[in-house]
Amino acid sequence: MSLERTPSRGDDRTEHRRTRPSPRRRTSALLGTLAVAGALLVAMPASSPRAATAAVAATTSRAAATGPLYRFVSMPDFINSDYGDTRVLAGWDPGEPVTFPDSETTYLHTILETIRAERPSFVLDGGDLVNGHWEDDVLHTGIFGPSATDRQRHDLAVLAGHLYYRTLLGLFSSTFGPGWVAYHGPSFFPQIGDHDIGDNPWRAGTVKTGQVGLHKYEFSKYFTRLANGAHRFGMHPAGPSAYTAYAFRRGADLFVSIDDFYRSGSGVRLTLDPQQLAWLTHRLSTARSNGVRHIVVQGHLPVIGASLPYVGSSRLRLEGGAGSAFWRVLKRFHVDLYLAGEFHAVSVRHDGPYQVVHGSVPSYGKTNYLVGDVYPDRIVVTVKELRATLADGTGTLQMPWNRYDRKGWVYDPQPTVVRSFVVPRT
Repeated sequence: MSLERTPSRGDDRTEHRRTRPSPRRRTSALLGTLAVAGALLVAMPASSPRAATAAVAATTSRAAATGPLYRFVSMPDFINSDYGDTRVLAGWDPGEPVTFPDSETTYLHTILETIRAERPSFVLDGGDLVNGHWEDDVLHTGIFGPSATDRQRHDLAVLAGHLYYRTLLGLFSSTFGPGWVAYHGPSFFPQIGDHDIGDNPWRAGTVKTGQVGLHKYEFSKYFTRLANGAHRFGMHPAGPSAYTAYAFRRGADLFVSIDDFYRSGSGVRLTLDPQQLAWLTHRLSTARSNGVRHIVVQGHLPVIGASLPYVGSSRLRLEGGAGSAFWRVLKRFHVDLYLAGEFHAVSVRHDGPYQVVHGSVPSYGKTNYLVGDVYPDRIVVTVKELRATLADGTGTLQMPWNRYDRKGWVYDPQPTVVRSFVVPRT
């Protein structure tokens, strides 16, 4: 059965079937990988127009010869699946779901090896690192323990986060090397997406909505919070997004990762909380006052564009769109790039900052990523795509309580360019 996605469905779900788990021999290798992850960025006056042209050409030629100052990659919605070996858990019994299929391991490594071949200084991931439906055990397997009480459902989410986030870190460390995701200096910069807080919708009075704060805390344990509780990043807001929004410098440039899911009242608003917005305003103002060269902001939700292409997405957008206080702040301080995910398709819009929506779920059989080549006077943006063919056989359930099935995709490691443009320094 091929994997089909119908854009008009408005969710991220597909019908699937269950197959026999792979042998236990992968368990020790996974544990070793997790351990590594746990231990773990002239001008000169011309005398004539002809001389001026020659001078510009020479400068351009030298810049091309020296290459960019550095390169980054952005890949939101990677991997948007609960990927980890449930056989390492005490509750797993033979014949129960395994979320570590060999075919997925192979194609995830193919994708990451392609990214490594780009030789980036660091990687951004704009949210949806996991699938995140951790509030209940709908198949009643007991793999993650009992789920009859609020406390037990709390423990489900904690154990799921421990398995799936550490496995994701293990994927990166096994591809790029342990130091890449070390606590003292990470080169993998993720942010919160809707799946990382349980996936929409968040209805009042539900376990899922009640666990939004728990999900954010679990995210922070693996990406923004040190073992002693200190923040991994020196630049971060106060308030509810203290550990889910942050900024970091790369040379003369500033990169900001926001949290655009505000737990407010009885639900979740798709916007920044007031303290985070105030912090962002101050941070961008300070950056421009201090002569920061480029500013790049990553969020999960698109902001501008009345109609954007999408694949298998619930198409969440930031409240207020181009009229939101958030977008006005980005325009006021001349942000160069705003990177977003969620729609699993590529689009570019320009309204002050360039908004690039990109990224896609690997288990759909197609994924894309963005390469940013940073020069003193510009950022050259190239969006590339990897496609897969469907091999014989099927995967397995990705979570005991999510009825998903990943097919045996085989990814072509040679990407194709789908979009390229230049963002001049503002």
